[in-house]
Amino acid sequence: MTTFVRNMRTYVILKDIKLYVFLNIINSVLTSLLGIYVIIFPRKIVDYVIIGDFNKAVETAILFLIFNVLTAAIKIIITYTVDNLKEYVKKHFDEKLKKKFMDLEYQKIETSSLLDEKERAKVGADNIIDLVENINIQISCLFTIGYVCYLLFHLSLVLVFLVIATVLFSSFLNYQKIKVEERLQGNFVVLNRKWDYLNYICRDKDNSKEIRLYNLSTWLSDKIRFFVEDNERLIKENYRASTKASIGDTFGQNVQVLIVYLYLGYRVALNLISIGEFIQYITAVNMLSDSLTKLAKSFQTALKNSKFINNYDNFLREEDVEEGTLDMPENMDTFTLEIKDISFQYPNTNEYILKNFSLQINYGKKLSIVGLNGAGKTTLIKLILRLYKLEEGTILLNGVDIRKYKLEEYRKRFSAVFQDFKIYSFSIRDNILMSDMSEEDNGIIDEEKEKEVWKSIRKVDFYEKVAVLKDGLDTYMLRDYDVNGIELSGGMQQKIALIRAYYRNPRMLILDEPTSMLDPFEEYKMYKSLGKIASDKTAIFISHRLASSKFCDKIAYIENGRVVEYGTHDELMKLGKRYCKLFTTQAQYYETTVS
Repeated sequence: MTTFVRNMRTYVILKDIKLYVFLNIINSVLTSLLGIYVIIFPRKIVDYVIIGDFNKAVETAILFLIFNVLTAAIKIIITYTVDNLKEYVKKHFDEKLKKKFMDLEYQKIETSSLLDEKERAKVGADNIIDLVENINIQISCLFTIGYVCYLLFHLSLVLVFLVIATVLFSSFLNYQKIKVEERLQGNFVVLNRKWDYLNYICRDKDNSKEIRLYNLSTWLSDKIRFFVEDNERLIKENYRASTKASIGDTFGQNVQVLIVYLYLGYRVALNLISIGEFIQYITAVNMLSDSLTKLAKSFQTALKNSKFINNYDNFLREEDVEEGTLDMPENMDTFTLEIKDISFQYPNTNEYILKNFSLQINYGKKLSIVGLNGAGKTTLIKLILRLYKLEEGTILLNGVDIRKYKLEEYRKRFSAVFQDFKIYSFSIRDNILMSDMSEEDNGIIDEEKEKEVWKSIRKVDFYEKVAVLKDGLDTYMLRDYDVNGIELSGGMQQKIALIRAYYRNPRMLILDEPTSMLDPFEEYKMYKSLGKIASDKTAIFISHRLASSKFCDKIAYIENGRVVEYGTHDELMKLGKRYCKLFTTQAQYYETTVS
């Protein structure tokens, strides 16, 4: 039953590439025809030559040539088309994998098990092409086997059974090899993930400074060497299995050839068959053996393919982000976000990051969330943005559980700049507009969008920096996509991330360490800009540098997953506890540094 379901899923996947499958089937028929020509025509040509009828021999040879050339020409055209389609098919399935990965719950993609599942899915996607090629082989073999068996049945059933016995022996050895390959595949998946990471460390320019400063090349080379040793061990085990199968297969084939030649030579000696028939039967036996062997191996490989393809299908069937059904009210210009008694712990851990956590965020107010590392500040933001699934407690937006709202509509009310924000190797315009630049725009934005982009740039005091660039908003960032791209400092990149967030015109702005890459003077200017940016919005600030807290309406100090202090800056300073101690410590540091 499991195999049947798996085969049905494979069939559904193949329906997605019908033209590619159809052309491969036509190609397989043409391949078998070329093989059948070799069985039919050479025998007739030889027999005509032996009896001295050279005219007939020449006519048959010309007919053989015409059939061969026409069939081969059609096959070449189809093969060319199939090869071009193959690249499209690979990209098609690769695109589906990437799209699926981007649609999965953020919480899932942080687990190594999901990353291993993705690697197995990539192997499965590659096996879809292999499966189609195996179907191609099977159809070609079946055509050839049908004709050759018809021919040989008139000569000797013994030869047919001899070939079948040899093929069964070879198939058994191949099956043992495939079992080893399947067992090793799981290990290869984990190794491939590790290899991708090692490649990333060695090649990414952001790592190159530390590699040189701390002389990490030897250390990384050792890790690569250990990886290579593990990989070689698996390859050797796979090679041993393949070698055993190849040796056994070669032995069986040689025994078969010896018996066939002796048997047919004996019949020629007794004048039971002609020289032409000898050539025809030798060719037919070889083709039958080759076709049966290929057919058996292709069936076994197809079974292996379908298991790997099942990994691809399972990955695509992974549950996407939990989607609500409720539309966001169009007139929701103001809202209150109420966090009620939530608790959260990461999968496979017993420790709660947030425990019985409650907090209310009112519209138009600026809230600063502070606390030591590991207090749960960033985790809280990810729960609000529905990047993590909330299992205990509720988060209410105007009294409605946020999980009930349609996810895309809900997230449009928010903009966030995370501590580990990303700048993409596209133009400045692309980095600001992002998904707001649709395919229909074809790289051209309308005047209204252009005005909003420049308005956002001015809000973050970045106008002068962009205005002097030769290509303005069309200037490429970094050099991965364009060799003329510019390399901005971390602080300047952070400003572009802030412009991107402001451009979305969110109802709530969330800033995680918004000035972490800025010097004190730029930080001062940035806070002035943030005051303007968040003037008509609800804003949440997360920062270890508590200067941001002074201009916020409320401050929530988090410790051990709970709000332990809450109030204005002045109120918490008068309280004289955790926040006051932390703020005073930082202030003393700045005073000492200045003096």
